Amino acid sequence: MSSASILTPTPPPELYPQLKLDFWMQKINKISAALNNEVSHYQAVAKKYKRAKTFVNWGAAGSSTLSAVFFWHKLWLSSVYCLPACHLAVLAGVSLSLCLA
Repeated sequence: MSSASILTPTPPPELYPQLKLDFWMQKINKISAALNNEVSHYQAVAKKYKRAKTFVNWGAAGSSTLSAVFFWHKLWLSSVYCLPACHLAVLAGVSLSLCLA
């Protein structure tokens, strides 16, 4: 084995130029600021979505409640007005003997 075929130890070529530490910190700070802005934007959107969803759910619940109240009130009114005359008289406090006459 000849000594010509053996590689001499040399440092590897530099892939990145040696820049100041300050340069890399500026890059990292820019990226960090951009990511923080994006995260805060999505957090604000999620908060607005949650608020709107809560409002819609409470609105639907209130609407359903009002519908049920009006339905039962209408049903009660229709049952009162559809009663025979003698039942209405009893409800009004009139003697039942007057109804039978």
